[in-house]
Amino acid sequence: MADVVAEKSLQLPWQRLDGKVVMVTGASSGIGRDICLALARAGCNIVAAARRIDRLQSLCEEINRMGSSSDPQLSTVRTVAVELDVTAQGSLIQASVQKAWDAFGRIDALVNCAGIRGAVYAALDWPEEEWNKLIATNLTGSFLVSKHVCTLMRDANVKGSVINISSIVGLNRGQLPGALAYSASKAAVNTMTVVMALELGAYKIRVNSISPGIFKSEITEGLMQKPWLIKVVSRTVPLRTFGTSDPALTSLVQYLIHDLSEYVSGNLPWRRLDEKVVTVTGASSGIGRDICLALARAGCNIVAAARRIDRLESLCEEINGMGSSSDPQLSAVRSVAVELDVSAQGSLIQASVQKAWDAFGRIDALVNSAGIRGAVYDTLDWPEEEWNKLIATNLTGSFLVSKHVCTRMRDANVKGSVINISSIAGLNRGQLPGGLAYSVSKAAVNSMTKVMAMELGAYKIRVNSISPGLFKSEITEGLMQKTWLNNVALRTVPLRTYGTSDPALTSLVQYLIHDLSEYVSGNVFIVDAGATLPGIPIFSSL
Repeated sequence: MADVVAEKSLQLPWQRLDGKVVMVTGASSGIGRDICLALARAGCNIVAAARRIDRLQSLCEEINRMGSSSDPQLSTVRTVAVELDVTAQGSLIQASVQKAWDAFGRIDALVNCAGIRGAVYAALDWPEEEWNKLIATNLTGSFLVSKHVCTLMRDANVKGSVINISSIVGLNRGQLPGALAYSASKAAVNTMTVVMALELGAYKIRVNSISPGIFKSEITEGLMQKPWLIKVVSRTVPLRTFGTSDPALTSLVQYLIHDLSEYVSGNLPWRRLDEKVVTVTGASSGIGRDICLALARAGCNIVAAARRIDRLESLCEEINGMGSSSDPQLSAVRSVAVELDVSAQGSLIQASVQKAWDAFGRIDALVNSAGIRGAVYDTLDWPEEEWNKLIATNLTGSFLVSKHVCTRMRDANVKGSVINISSIAGLNRGQLPGGLAYSVSKAAVNSMTKVMAMELGAYKIRVNSISPGLFKSEITEGLMQKTWLNNVALRTVPLRTYGTSDPALTSLVQYLIHDLSEYVSGNVFIVDAGATLPGIPIFSSL
C-alpha cells in the first residue's frame, strides 16, 4: 500500500481523473480501446460505445475487474457498454447518446475515436458509395455524436471537453495519395473542431483535436507489420520511432479532459517532475517567473536566466525557501540565477548557457520565455534600430540559446525538450496592427520550432511552441488593466475569459517537459481560450 501511495505522489494531476464520466466512441478496438483502459486506470467512469457489442462487453469486464485492484481509488471505476453505429440515422445516434448520458447521469468528456481508413482509389476512381460511407463514419458521425452530447451538457449546465481523434493526413503537411476521402474527412474534422470551439465556449465546453501519426490499430495493423517501415522511420521520422498509443496519445487525452486544460480550446496539447533540470529565459518577471515557480513546485531544479540579476536572486530565494515546506519532496528543489542577455553577442550567450549547464551538470528542458512587445509603429514608420532590437530579442536570442543548449544535450547524449513561448500574434489568425516586428518575430519562432523539431529529433530532442493569448505580464500589464477588456472577452472570446498563466500555461509546459509527451514534437499549441478563433483582432487601445 505504501508503494501505491508513493507512486501516486509522483503522478501528474491529470493521471487522476476520479469520478469523471467519459464517453468514447470506436471503443471496441485499437486506439479507442486503449483510451478507455487508460482513462479507467485514471479513475474515470467509462461509457464505451461502438457497433460490436461483444467486444465492448469484453472491454467492460476487463475494466470492471480493476475494482479488485489494491488501489482503493479504482474500486469505484465502472464502465457501461452502449451500442452505437456512427453511420446510423441521427435519431438512432441521439438515442444511443441518451443511453450513455443516463448511465451515470452526465457526461464530462467525449472522445470521438470512431473512424475507418477505407479503400485506396485514385481521385477519379472513387465510388460514390465508398465516399459516402467514409464521410458518414469519420465526419458526420463525429458531428452528430458531438451535437447530441453537447446539447445535453448545455441543458444540464455541465462544462465539458470534446476531443476529436483526427489524423496527420488532415493537416496541411501529411496528405497520402489514394486517400482522398480519408484526408478530406480528417481535414473537415479539424475545421469542425475549431468552429465548434468557437461556438460552444459560451457553455464552458472545450473542443480540441488530436492528429495522431502511425499507431497500432485496426486501420494501421497491416502497415505496422511491413519490414520496410522501420527503415523508413529511421531515415525520415525526426524522433526515429513510431509510438504506442499508451501513453503517447492517452496522456494527452487525459490532459485535455482535466480541468487544468480549461484554457485550451480550438487546438489541433504535470505536477511531479522531480530532479528535472530546466532553464527558463526571461525568468525575472511575468510568464517566465510564473513558469519557474510552477516547475519548482513540481520538483524541478531551476536555472533562472535573465538580465536583471537582482530580480533573479529574489526569485531563487523564494524557490529555495520551498525547501522548508512540509512537503518533503520539495526539500531537494534548488534554483540558480544566471545572468543572460538574449540580445547579446553569441559568445556571451554561449558563456551564459555553459554556466547554466554547469549549475546542475545537465539541462533536461529549455523554456525560451524572454521577449519584448516593443513600441507601436505603422509599417512605414518602423525605425531600423527598433526593428533589430525586437528581432534580436524575440527570435535570434531564442535561436542562439536553443543552439547552445541543444548542442550540449546532443554531445552529452541527454534527451530533452525545448519549449518556445511564442504568441497568438504569430499565427495566421491573430495579427495586431502596429505590431509588425512583434508578429513577424513570433511567426518566425513558430517556423523555427518546426524545423528544429525535424532536425533535432535524431538526438531525442523535442521542440514545441506555445502561443499564449492575453495573460498578465510586463508586456500586457497596461492592457489588462483596461476596464473595457472584460466586455471584449464576454463578446468575442469563446470561453468568455482571459486566463492566468498558472495553471493555464504552466500545466502545458509541465506536460511538454514530462517524458509522457516524448512523442509530441514540432507543434504550436494555442492557449488563448479560443480568442483568436473568430479572427477579430483586439487593437482598440494599442
